[in-house]
Order: sequence, then structure tokens, then C-alpha cells
Amino acid sequence: MAKTEKLEIEGDDARAKRLQHLLEKMSTNEDSNTSQINPSARPAGLPSFDFGNRSTGEFTPNTELLSRIQAFLPQLEASNRELLQRAQANPGSVDIEHLEPGQDGYIEMVRSPHSSLLPDSSRTTLLHRRI
Repeated sequence: MAKTEKLEIEGDDARAKRLQHLLEKMSTNEDSNTSQINPSARPAGLPSFDFGNRSTGEFTPNTELLSRIQAFLPQLEASNRELLQRAQANPGSVDIEHLEPGQDGYIEMVRSPHSSLLPDSSRTTLLHRRI
């Protein structure tokens, strides 16, 4: 009959001491090795790469673009305000799916008859223009 051995399980205090000792040892080794590191040394087999000048320069924003955006935002705000007022006064006037009688030009979105053969994520919608 084989002799049964007990598995030694480390206690919380013993584990904390062991980890603290390992971390202190690693920290001491890193401090002593830092002064001996050769910045040009690299692991064998890795090619060198010149990163060039990595200093940062002054950033100059695109003032023309910023000016155009600053001019556009108030127009967008006014248009949204007008649209909201129209919607509150007459909701049908902003309904994009409502066509007035005799209105000829519209774009209709139609599902392809062959889209049922595709998975839901791949189904496409076709645009038909009638103007």
C-alpha cells in the first residue's frame, strides 16, 4: 500500500511574506541593472529601427476650417429650431414619408427580392429613384 502524502498549503501570512520578498528582490535587481543598461542593446534577431526625431513641435490648428465650422454651427442651430417649430405647429409638414397628391419626385427604399436568401446581417436595401 502506497504511503499517502499531505499537500502543504501556504498560509496567507507566509504567502504575503514570500511575495514581498520576491518583489523586494526584483526591485533591487532592477535598480542595480538600470545603471548598466545599454540603450543600443536589443535582443538577438530583432532588426533595428530608426524612429527619427521624436520631439514634438508646436501644433497649429486649421483656422480656415475652424472659422467655417463656427459660421456653420449657428446656421445649423437656427435650422433645427425652425424644424422643431414646424413640427410642433404641423407634424405632417415634417413627415418625410408623406407625399402630397401630384408630387412626382421621390426616392423609395425597397428591399431586394433576393435579400431573403441572405442572412439578416447581409441584406441590402435598394434605392429606386422616380423623378
